[in-house]
Amino acid sequence: YKKNPLYEYDYIVVPNKADGSTNAEKIRSIIINHAIQGWRLITMYSNELGKSSMGISVGNIGGATNCTMCEDIMIFERCIKGGE
Repeated sequence: YKKNPLYEYDYIVVPNKADGSTNAEKIRSIIINHAIQGWRLITMYSNELGKSSMGISVGNIGGATNCTMCEDIMIFERCIKGGE
């Protein structure tokens, strides 16, 4: 039998900017730095986090607040032992 190579995995979570846009500069920097260390990006996805808070309502003032925060998750892989 031939043995399969052994891989290790790493993930990085990058929150979106305050205006809700993707932090492309930070993502690019992470990909370049990981590539230099032998990692390859195998998948990336956005995770949308909902957030609700209840407040005290007096008359028509106050009440519940809803907002959404997003983050981008990058998953990297690198081979740490070749197949035999």
